[in-house]
Amino acid sequence: MRCLMLSLLFCAIVAAQTNLVPNGDFELDENGDGIPDFWTFAGASHVKQQLVRDVGRDGKGFSGKLICTEFGNGTPASHAMICQIGTISVQRGRWYRLSLWAKAEGIRAGLVRVALVNTRVWSDVGLQDVFAPTSNWQRYEFFFQATNDLPAKESRLQIWFNSTGTLWLDNVELVEIPALSPQRLPQIPTEGVVNFLPNSSFECGTAGWGSYAPDLRWWMGNVFRLIGELDSKTAVHGKHSLRIVLDERNLPTFYFDWFDPIRQPIRSLVVANHGWISVNRGQPYTLSAFMKADQKGVVGILFVRQSDGRNLRKDFPLTTEWQRYTFTFTPQADFVWVGAGLDLTASKVGAGANLPEKKGANLFSVWLDAVQLERGNQPSEYRPRRPVELTASTDALGNIFVTESSKPMIQLKLNAFADEGVRSEARSEAECRQERNGGRFVVRHETKWSAVIPSGRHSANASWLTTSAKTTVTIVVRDFFDAEVLRQTVKLDIPVGSSVTKTVNLPVGKFGFYRIQVLTPDRANFCLPLRCAVIKPYRGKDSRWGMNHAYPWQFLLRLAHQAGILWWRDWSVQWRTVQPKPEATFDFSETDIQIDRVLKEGGKALVLFPFPSAEWSTSGDPAQIEKVQPLAYRRQVMLLACRPKDEQAFARYIAESVRHYRNRVTAYHIFNEPLYTFYSLPASLGHTLDDYIRLLKIAYNAIKAEQPDAIVVGGIGIWADNRWTREFVENGGLKYADVLDLHLYSGGNPEGLCEPLRKLWERMKQRGEAKPIWLTELGCYADDDPPIEPLRIFFGDAAMRSAFHSSERAAAEWLVKFATLFFANGGAKIFLHAGTCGEINGTDTGSVFFEYGGTPRKIYAAVSTMVNLLPPEAQFERMENLQEGVVVYWFRDGKKRIGVAWSTDGRAREVKLPANTRPLDIMGNPIAGRKVLVGETPIYLTR
Repeated sequence: MRCLMLSLLFCAIVAAQTNLVPNGDFELDENGDGIPDFWTFAGASHVKQQLVRDVGRDGKGFSGKLICTEFGNGTPASHAMICQIGTISVQRGRWYRLSLWAKAEGIRAGLVRVALVNTRVWSDVGLQDVFAPTSNWQRYEFFFQATNDLPAKESRLQIWFNSTGTLWLDNVELVEIPALSPQRLPQIPTEGVVNFLPNSSFECGTAGWGSYAPDLRWWMGNVFRLIGELDSKTAVHGKHSLRIVLDERNLPTFYFDWFDPIRQPIRSLVVANHGWISVNRGQPYTLSAFMKADQKGVVGILFVRQSDGRNLRKDFPLTTEWQRYTFTFTPQADFVWVGAGLDLTASKVGAGANLPEKKGANLFSVWLDAVQLERGNQPSEYRPRRPVELTASTDALGNIFVTESSKPMIQLKLNAFADEGVRSEARSEAECRQERNGGRFVVRHETKWSAVIPSGRHSANASWLTTSAKTTVTIVVRDFFDAEVLRQTVKLDIPVGSSVTKTVNLPVGKFGFYRIQVLTPDRANFCLPLRCAVIKPYRGKDSRWGMNHAYPWQFLLRLAHQAGILWWRDWSVQWRTVQPKPEATFDFSETDIQIDRVLKEGGKALVLFPFPSAEWSTSGDPAQIEKVQPLAYRRQVMLLACRPKDEQAFARYIAESVRHYRNRVTAYHIFNEPLYTFYSLPASLGHTLDDYIRLLKIAYNAIKAEQPDAIVVGGIGIWADNRWTREFVENGGLKYADVLDLHLYSGGNPEGLCEPLRKLWERMKQRGEAKPIWLTELGCYADDDPPIEPLRIFFGDAAMRSAFHSSERAAAEWLVKFATLFFANGGAKIFLHAGTCGEINGTDTGSVFFEYGGTPRKIYAAVSTMVNLLPPEAQFERMENLQEGVVVYWFRDGKKRIGVAWSTDGRAREVKLPANTRPLDIMGNPIAGRKVLVGETPIYLTR
């Protein structure tokens, strides 16, 4: 017993030593002042707050209790904060877990932030996150890798919120943990197969394959769909291969508008598999593929992408005949995906090319077939992953169906292939059995498939038999609510050595988001679920919705426009870009490309003038900038962010830009997030609100002189409760803006977030300046199919993580409610952040609406519905309490009235509607009956 007690005591001591937060359980109060030792509170003097001890979470011991009774958001220190100062040390590169128990009451937006910062430079060291405590005790965890060494004397662990309210904390623990090994998703099972790759000879179409450009190294994305086509004229295995065509005169091109306008043609391209493959580090694997080119000298690639971001590749000069190429590699990461393709740069195409002259010499084709990834340092004979393989696809771009039919339908294609291996596997499997069936023998294989053999030809050694494989698949369709709405069984008869395609009509009958899963008897068959959407077309010429930055690829612009997301905030018209030197003539050739590509797809551009200066016109002092900004790329931006030395030259820059675009563009935005960030006129370098309003006035006058009916967007680009926004309004900034600009990154309670917006809107009306409000950056993120877990750690920056939701449904519901309140309080347009895209098998959550290939997230279908029901012409009328806890916000569009209703406390309540009121769900589908259940999910009401 004594040994056991000593062991427990030792474990307790070790546990206490591991916790880097002293008095994390709030039990110590040596001086008896009621404030837990090592803890304090921090904030501006006008924030009235108190830190005390309260009963612990289990009814025993103590917890920490922070009470804020008065709050005013006037300075960066306007917060209610509990913190420890000078107590915690972490080391760069090491991993840590912060855990805590919390509950809260009365916090306006419902959000609490947590960070570990270096007080010498006032920057976090990897931990900056957000959580939403409820009225009940809950445990929260945050994982982070320290980005810098943090001496204890320079540390502050801070937990804070920005309103009145009460926060309780208990058992706060920070411990070092082993390095996280994140899981990559989806994972392709490798047990029981030689070739890991599904559909590796393209006999089931192109499903399961996409593209990747190795030389495209931008954070904002990569190739986002397959660039290649099925070819039935040449093949090594089966009857199909995949052909990649690159035309030097018209290469696929990646665009983006930040920092320098990006226009990068794709000269190196691989076809890559969807899904990650788990591998053993240090063990050999061999990738092989049959390849050929339409001319000698074209360089082919075998490519391996490791989960740690490192690439492996092997290049080969291709011939015009099919040839197998192999690449044996030893992975240094836990997961990989692979690809094969071509590299025109390595082929020395263009000036100095060593390729022979031929007709159509600008066109280069490479064919792929029989791709195999296997264990070992030698390739084995090619074989498909399974003797019978099946994939599912649709012909709709992004699996998005646009229709006005009252009974919408999804057309699904089932693609199946039976390899010659069906025969040999049927003969070799001991569990196969034969049965007489209508004059034929049927060889059944573990219920996965059956091979049909004509009567009289059933000898086990008869390899020349004509057989077919039969299989049955089940199609399961789930809707926005993850409810199963359809289950359908399909039988397939596949001639051995051939592929079949069967079109299946899925009568979903309603609009909205759908997830389709095809289940096969063979568990080794890898068939990814399909994301689909059925939406109504948007025919309006204007819209309330847009994106900050245009997507890099034109097909994503088209998909966005189908849903009524029409506006694009463009950053390319920088002074440094259009006039790189003081004596240079203004040149808009690069910015034209960025803006015109949006306009030609039917979109609308909000032209942002992001910076006040160019390198040659700035008043910034590099030495002073270096003192306040440790990061080199930010120092480059801050140089442009400073006041121009010559304000007349600044006015000419604005005037020349508007003169150039006035026949194409209707709206211009003056500076991104001035004063409080490093983008423009940073207060950290001494700039003031007067500086911004003065330059805004100059820009406003220059714009109106060139284009009197232009819309000028101005403001600080922060939320309505911030002092910068209030001071901008109170100091007359709206005299020089037609639209007020706000930004928001928060997943907090919509009602709490929009209360300061309501007050701001009322104040604008009192001042006689009730001008429209545009939210030119809004964060709202979720991903039900995360490419990495835990996703939250590896996604975006701190601002984006604060707008991250637990599910796509939660994000869509939040956005509909928030947008309703925004439009009801002066809001006119919402721009989501941002028009980026990831890479195949990579993180693309920041793109908001789309997964790889342009397949939709739930938020896409939700916005499409709202766009059609609440067009720009719909004006807010009033808020009505349908009954206790249920509100509806009414808008009028001509004679039509549209309401958005939900329960404010999340409790579902039955509401009886008037006879002239028609309820619709969040996807725009009719809800039967006059009595409807209204809960946390918003619904629409029409009259």
